[in-house]
Amino acid sequence: MTQSAPKTKKDILAEFDHIIATGELSQIIPFLDAHKQGNVSELKKQLNKARRYYLDWYEVKENGRTVGTSVRGTPNQERMLFCLALALLSPSDFNGRWLDCFTQVLRYMSDPDYYKSLDNKNNTMPMVFDIIKHFDFKELFNIYMAECVKREIMWGLDYPLLRRLENAKLIDHHPQLFAMTIARFTMPNDMPKKKLSIDEYREFVFSSDIMIRDVKLLFEYETHVSWTTFGYLDRQTFKEYKHG
Repeated sequence: MTQSAPKTKKDILAEFDHIIATGELSQIIPFLDAHKQGNVSELKKQLNKARRYYLDWYEVKENGRTVGTSVRGTPNQERMLFCLALALLSPSDFNGRWLDCFTQVLRYMSDPDYYKSLDNKNNTMPMVFDIIKHFDFKELFNIYMAECVKREIMWGLDYPLLRRLENAKLIDHHPQLFAMTIARFTMPNDMPKKKLSIDEYREFVFSSDIMIRDVKLLFEYETHVSWTTFGYLDRQTFKEYKHG
């Protein structure tokens, strides 16, 4: 049985473009295992080209008139580009549009329905959370965190997500960042008709890390805790929440 000829760099880059176009996250790790070594420079160039094509805004025209702006990429393609960037780029390469991409991926990971996401073949989709464990997420997160603290903006971050990332040893405990997010923890979700679940409030009450370690940080850092309001599920009385 004859062996097939090894793939050329042109073949590898064509396959790289194809998996980005499909948006199927399950292809990321097998592709990198097979082709990353010896091809990083070329893949980085192709990745930045793909990022510009899929994620940069462009003008939408109808009948010769500009009617708005949009991006070409789907949410899944954005997540795929981020995971590939995490594997191929150095933290210093993450600026501008890549940090915007990071924000969107974090928002996706914060979504309560995140773990129920399905791919277009109706198979359980490999989670970004699991994929990033293969790469150096921590160093990049530190850069992202510094920008959040500097600007006092929690781009895509919430307290439950920080706890999940910390428990998975993907990030360290950052006192100021945890204080800033815990101050916003009981605010209603910004998504229309969707609010934080009662399970998350129960975690808030019963977790020793929250009560012993993190709540006291509200007295050590400037936060927006005085602006926080309680929000529970629509049509649920406080008595139902309290005894639920």
